[in-house]
Amino acid sequence: MKLPPEVYLNIARHVEIRADLRALCLVSKEFRTAAERVLYRALDTSEPSNTIMLCRVLAEQPRLSRLVAALTISLDEGQGDNRRNPQEQEPSSSLSHYYWTSISCALRNTASLRLLRVHLNGGIPINYTWILDGCSFQLHMFHCDLAWDVHLISFLITQRELTDLHISDFDGDVPENLSISTHSLRQAHILPRLSILDCTFTEAVGLLVPGRPVTHVKTCFSSSNRETRRVELALLLADLRLSIQPIYSLTVADESYTPAFSLELLSSLVKAFGPTPQLRYLGPLALPVDGSEVGDTRSTYVGCE
Repeated sequence: MKLPPEVYLNIARHVEIRADLRALCLVSKEFRTAAERVLYRALDTSEPSNTIMLCRVLAEQPRLSRLVAALTISLDEGQGDNRRNPQEQEPSSSLSHYYWTSISCALRNTASLRLLRVHLNGGIPINYTWILDGCSFQLHMFHCDLAWDVHLISFLITQRELTDLHISDFDGDVPENLSISTHSLRQAHILPRLSILDCTFTEAVGLLVPGRPVTHVKTCFSSSNRETRRVELALLLADLRLSIQPIYSLTVADESYTPAFSLELLSSLVKAFGPTPQLRYLGPLALPVDGSEVGDTRSTYVGCE
């Protein structure tokens, strides 16, 4: 006797071991459909040969690739050299090209993807943003360690549902930045729902915050020179004021945390946003405690009731 599809799916969702889910695929057509939905909904891959194998399946099996809602791809320096059979070892450049081409083909098939993370650690080259060319999915969350270039910009301007963006690279001199920039207080027509921005360059804040409903920002100062940081801070706060939503959380990393500059940051925030800002989190900071300076960094909750 066949059961309703939601019953099979509910059973599959309670299977915690992926090997058992794979075995469940062999029980019946109904269980296979349900188990595959659970197996392929969220994928996390790191070892290069496994990544290539997975991407080949997604590229060749549309039935499975459209089930993927979350995909995390991680690559560490040196991983590509650890192949099982030394006689089958390919040149590094050949492996890299085949690796990234496989990912590109898979991404073009994952139309239902909503969360994408690309983590590159060590000395991995980042100039592979072209893997996003031709992708049709609408992301909600995107963590990108790839290069900020024309390929990434062309991809971002298609993302109408993106709310959470992490970028590790930024180039303010790319001419195509003009296509994503807005200096209007009205909501931008590109990335109209962006609310969380994590970027290692304050210049990216100036490009991505104005005219958008950004409420949470994480960034860092680029210089340890106090005068340079003072200018960078002024530009940062001016850009944050151009968000069409209040800033609730601000995390600003600094090479040299000092109580003096932390107090200057707090003072500048009050001047920029008024004596009762809606900011709820600010950190990390080095603050004086009982008149003495502390060497560690502390986070400050602002305006919480």
